[in-house]
Amino acid sequence: AVNADRVLSKRAQHSYLIEGNIYAARNEAGAKTELWADKIFYNRLEDRGRAEANKNKQLRLAYAPARARYDLYADALEFEDKFDLFKAAGSVELADADNTLYAQNMRYRVSTGFFEAWGFRPLFIGFSDEGDYALKADKIEAFTQQGKITARGNAQGWITFTKDFKDLKTGI
Repeated sequence: AVNADRVLSKRAQHSYLIEGNIYAARNEAGAKTELWADKIFYNRLEDRGRAEANKNKQLRLAYAPARARYDLYADALEFEDKFDLFKAAGSVELADADNTLYAQNMRYRVSTGFFEAWGFRPLFIGFSDEGDYALKADKIEAFTQQGKITARGNAQGWITFTKDFKDLKTGI
């Protein structure tokens, strides 16, 4: 489903140009994808496209597979492979209920759960029952299905545990 101010169909090229106050939604394989943007170019034959926000605005992508929800904000977003691959650029923010990642560029493949972020020294912050954490590096990669995160290039971070440690001198 798509709602917009203007839609131009180029049937010979199997493409669409969608502009103005766009809301697009797609349900597939038990996951709902929603996109709010100002401009979208989509090629149906190649099943790929690009979404953009107007100057001084950001687009929003909400992706909700079973039992989770992710919200992405960016200046531009490319998508392909039946919305399996997303590439975001320009002051990107990706958040779920417990984690937020900030970067200049981000790429995420839904089928493998692999994402990578680079540019502006990505910052990954989160909260869990075990504690709060922050991680900053030149590049951050994660395998979300395995819960594995890798920081490359001048990695820095901290962890605050919710359970206090005993004082090592007094044992209290």
